[in-house]
Amino acid sequence: MRTAFLGAALLMMVATPSLAEQQTHAAIAISANTGAWGRSFDYGTQTEAETAALEECRKHLEGHWDDCKVATWTNGAYCAAVAVSHNEDGSVAWGSNSAPTLGTARAKAMETCAGYAGKPCDEVITDICSQNY
Repeated sequence: MRTAFLGAALLMMVATPSLAEQQTHAAIAISANTGAWGRSFDYGTQTEAETAALEECRKHLEGHWDDCKVATWTNGAYCAAVAVSHNEDGSVAWGSNSAPTLGTARAKAMETCAGYAGKPCDEVITDICSQNY
């Protein structure tokens, strides 16, 4: 009985993915001209996450397919956020950042955005964690 239990435990250890294999990717895309955005999480690669975020952003663009750009991406246990400053013409100045916690990512995104906008930004429009926690 003890041998069977030990064998099952060893099999579970071998079958369990390594930390690197468990890491997932997330991304956020944004249109500076319209403020449209899209995000994705729980993808196996950075490319997959970025493609999904771009597709989500483009759903809101009504024909301006090339306007969405990847703002930020993360992997593993990391979070990201995008903050904006709304302009009178409907466009946005934006900044993004990532960090180990959602609160820090949001605060850093606001700081980065303010640097680009030259004034305090209005809001964090979206945030995401690679593993959506």
